[in-house]
Amino acid sequence: MSASKKILKPIMLIILLVVAGGGVYLYKNFGDITKRIAERTASNTLGVPVSIGNIAINLGEKSVTVSGIKVGNPKGYKGAQSVTVETVYMKAQTLSQTLLRFNDITVSGTEVYLEVRPNGTNLTDIKKNVNAKADQGDKAAQQIKVIIENMRIEKMRVNPSILLANTQNLEPVIVPDIFVRGVGVRENGVLAREAIGQVWTQISQSVSGAANRAGFYEGLSPDALQEIGVGQIQKIKGDLQKEIDNLGDGLKGLFGGE
Repeated sequence: MSASKKILKPIMLIILLVVAGGGVYLYKNFGDITKRIAERTASNTLGVPVSIGNIAINLGEKSVTVSGIKVGNPKGYKGAQSVTVETVYMKAQTLSQTLLRFNDITVSGTEVYLEVRPNGTNLTDIKKNVNAKADQGDKAAQQIKVIIENMRIEKMRVNPSILLANTQNLEPVIVPDIFVRGVGVRENGVLAREAIGQVWTQISQSVSGAANRAGFYEGLSPDALQEIGVGQIQKIKGDLQKEIDNLGDGLKGLFGGE
């Protein structure tokens, strides 16, 4: 499974669970009760604490705005959060207990705080939590179909919080906008897990490639790299790109470039 699945899976699950956690109840009710339901559902699914700053539902526009999302780290990691999201805006056509049809979803202000260990990352550990929950089966989630017509994940910043490599002063990676379209449209809705899987397939190459080129996976075991989705060829390409970048910086210094 690629790095993007670990990075973005918590985000997508929250997007879906914020609505699915309460079904019609969530759609029609406001305030702290709604927020507590969403937080509890997301936390149970991800296996880490999840907090939400605010949920605003506009009944007339059929829109949901979720702000101030914080996804905690698994046990044993140092940072308080693994992912934070400023805003998720969802424009819906249908919000019911059996079908969630989103015309547009925009995710903005996403910060990923990557921590790397020899055998994996904080994000891969969250993925394992999610898989364990899925294996247990969730009857409510299995009854909900999802359609996502258009989704945009705006520029996402991946911060190298704690890495294995001794490289100093690594800069965050900015992942360009990612667009996902037509999830579940032909099937008139797919299960939430299927929707997430389709989204990940389309975004994995962008995020995984960016993190690899930045050198964030230096020091990971071959098995861990394979699990993340970075094969040996990709690793070599990433190392080569870093060498080219370093050479370019050196030439700039040699000739007085900025």
